[in-house]
Amino acid sequence: MPVWAWFSASGAGDFVRIEGKLTAVKYVRILQDVLLPSAQARFPGRRVKFIQDLSPIHTARVVQAWFRQHPEIELLPWPPKGADMNPIENVWGDIVKDLEYFRPNSADEVWEKVLGIWDSYRGKHNYWRKLALSMRSMLQLVIDAKRILDKVLKYNVDNLSFIIFLFIT
Repeated sequence: MPVWAWFSASGAGDFVRIEGKLTAVKYVRILQDVLLPSAQARFPGRRVKFIQDLSPIHTARVVQAWFRQHPEIELLPWPPKGADMNPIENVWGDIVKDLEYFRPNSADEVWEKVLGIWDSYRGKHNYWRKLALSMRSMLQLVIDAKRILDKVLKYNVDNLSFIIFLFIT
């Protein structure tokens, strides 16, 4: 069952069930009807920084146009192949763990259970703060890895093959 959610260091945001397949148009409706009002309520008068991966839905023209029309939500750049770096992925993993022994009979039962789990996380203020702060160390790892790769690529092809072999073993 597709769902969408947001959070910040200050806690859980909204959690939305998506009917059918997520499309760029549905995503814009979520941004407009869910993210924008809830972010403005939590951070009144402030410009909110927002991250999302580079999935085709997120990079669709209609979505990019929405962000251009809403400068109060600042879309931060995101690296290609960086979907797993988004800390919301940790939340999805935790929810899946909490569902381990749950045997639903319908999509509605799954929704109710997952929504209940999300709501139970709301009071875990340190959980959300740690997830948000993990971005700093995650991004530093990416920067460090790029520096290492830049150094490796300065070698000629024969040395590069040897160095890559050393990384693999």
